Amino acid sequence: NESSSVVRTYNAQSRIENCTIVSNVVTGESSKYGAATAAGKVVNAICVGNTVQGVVSNLVLVGGAEATCCCTDALLPGDGNLAVDPRLGTSGARAWRPASGSPAVDAGDRTRWESFAPGVATDLAGRRRVRGGKIDFGAFEFHSSGMTALVR
Repeated sequence: NESSSVVRTYNAQSRIENCTIVSNVVTGESSKYGAATAAGKVVNAICVGNTVQGVVSNLVLVGGAEATCCCTDALLPGDGNLAVDPRLGTSGARAWRPASGSPAVDAGDRTRWESFAPGVATDLAGRRRVRGGKIDFGAFEFHSSGMTALVR
């Protein structure tokens, strides 16, 4: 990407909601912002592993922007934010989805999501969005790959 950001919002009414922004490389000459630059609200997002001109730079908040329940490489001010490896799947159908044991699972703010997307009950893959009573960070909800049974 040769622009200034992968995702950029310009006004206080804009939102980045339940997005997964990972492993992007921004190389443009005018790149001075993070991979995601927000002027509004960022909620339930994962933004990690991105670089801008060779430097890790993920989510940059500008002009009074707020982040709530987000997972980034560097801790952001705001409720529920984490600065940890979100433990996402890396290949096939599991790519970019929270893996078992991910801190992104059931860590999101469901009330903000429901007020932003009422009636939307699915994630980016079309699977049920809210499982276990809470919402996950990112674009995909965690779904186990099956049930394991121990038989003696």
